[in-house]
Amino acid sequence: MGSIPEPPKEVDISVALSACDLPSVNQHVKNIAGLTEVVASGNDTARLKMLANARSLVHALETPRETMIKHCWAQHLNEYPTLLADSDMIQLYLSGACMEALAKFHEFAKKTNYREPNDVLNSPLQYGYNTKLDCFSHFAANAPYDMQFAQHMGAYRQGRPSWMDKGFYPVKERLLDGYDHSKDGVLLVDVGGSFGHDIDEFRKKYPKAPGRLVVQDLPSVIEQIDNLDAKVERMGHDFFTEQPIKSARAYYMHSVLHINENCIPATGADWQDTGQDIMMLTLVSSKERTHLEWNALLEKVELTVTKTYDVGNGVESLIECELMQAKSTPNR
Repeated sequence: MGSIPEPPKEVDISVALSACDLPSVNQHVKNIAGLTEVVASGNDTARLKMLANARSLVHALETPRETMIKHCWAQHLNEYPTLLADSDMIQLYLSGACMEALAKFHEFAKKTNYREPNDVLNSPLQYGYNTKLDCFSHFAANAPYDMQFAQHMGAYRQGRPSWMDKGFYPVKERLLDGYDHSKDGVLLVDVGGSFGHDIDEFRKKYPKAPGRLVVQDLPSVIEQIDNLDAKVERMGHDFFTEQPIKSARAYYMHSVLHINENCIPATGADWQDTGQDIMMLTLVSSKERTHLEWNALLEKVELTVTKTYDVGNGVESLIECELMQAKSTPNR
């Protein structure tokens, strides 16, 4: 006969009656008020800061109970009395290309004693789908996930600040000035560039930029491109193999290393970045990195970070790096 469990300890009534952080309310209000004019001018960095302060203000004013209810109990009302569409589609969404891995993340973590995975062939993805394939091979073997992934990456950055916009990365000073294009050289290679959205955006914003523009991705992806300016050269290439284009002015990698990537701050990380961190861990035994972690990683392959360009929390940074032994070459 089992023992009678002890009754739960009495919960402090302040959980339901007291705000989480009243002392910080005035400061959050001041921060929001101080950003009003800058946000009105269209400054997206200021908008993101105001949004973060607004969220912090809401959290400070909520009671712990209200916060828990919002995350655990509250659901939007569904206007449809019959959920036939949901019943037909829910399995596709929940167990499609990656959701089985996320759903079983906790099981994998417990099984591996909560150690951080570091093997691309032994991650929650292999556990969730009972496969020996790596993430990208898993997508390729389960059509149309490969095509959907390529489309996702093509649309991923739409609506976000772009590294080539004014106030982000000084394109003219760092990329164009001093570039010797007299030998029909390549200005920019977009490695793993999907359908060429990023490099075509660069072409549109810098139409007079000298040098060739090249987008690279797997041949199966390149073959799907049907709407890309002829100035952008298309090249089938697996970025796990040697780079065929030598001595280009710059090699751009977006969500590959990741180089145009999320740099996690030491404190106050945005939920979008930490959520992406969990996704990387789940699918490819990787992670989003802090500035210090990026420096350490790139130095291992003889790259040195010249500067990291940030535009706002929750927005990808641009890491500019170069070969350690090639700092003095004209087309770095």
